[in-house]
Amino acid sequence: MGAEQRADGTGLPEDPDALEKIIDARRQHLAQTVDELAMRTQPKELARRTANDAKQRALGLVSDDSGDLRYERVAAGAAAVVLLVVLVVIRRRAARA
Repeated sequence: MGAEQRADGTGLPEDPDALEKIIDARRQHLAQTVDELAMRTQPKELARRTANDAKQRALGLVSDDSGDLRYERVAAGAAAVVLLVVLVVIRRRAARA
């Protein structure tokens, strides 16, 4: 919708064919917008976007701007996992005794 085609009707052409073309163009734009919104709200699409976002955040945590691994962060994550496993094993053994 351009400045010459205002919603309040000012600046619209008097020619019925020109008006029909404007209406058809707006109808097509509206249909595309509705289709895009419908696609964005589908559960499968939401899950895909969420998974992609999580993957990008995870990669951002362990890599620098050039895409190289940040070994200190990878090592810290691995140490945290090992610590968690050790704590779970100790707790289970203590619960059995």
